[in-house]
Amino acid sequence: MSNNFTDISQRQAAIVAGYGFLLTLIAVTFATIYGENLFVLEDAAATANNIMASGGLFRVGIVSWLFVILGDMVRAWALYVFFKPVNKSLALLAAWFMLVHDAILGVALVNLVFGSVLLSGAR
Repeated sequence: MSNNFTDISQRQAAIVAGYGFLLTLIAVTFATIYGENLFVLEDAAATANNIMASGGLFRVGIVSWLFVILGDMVRAWALYVFFKPVNKSLALLAAWFMLVHDAILGVALVNLVFGSVLLSGAR
């Protein structure tokens, strides 16, 4: 039985991985450049005030981190398909490490969402 999900050529997998890298690069650049201005090191009150003043920008940053996770998941799958003919076990291990990284990033993102909810109720 053929599995169409992983039965693509290595060239197609490389192209999909490239698009995943591009999506991740654009999203992380946006999240870092615009979201970094909201955070003030060692001053939680100023950070909270910045987030409340620019709540829309903070939420766009959260959505951009979601795109980072999506791009990472696409890359994990595509790179697994690309490297599977070389060494299936190692390709699977690398894909799992990328997915674990995405899960950890997802937990951090949930904390940002909770912070946003808490600060929106503080008005």
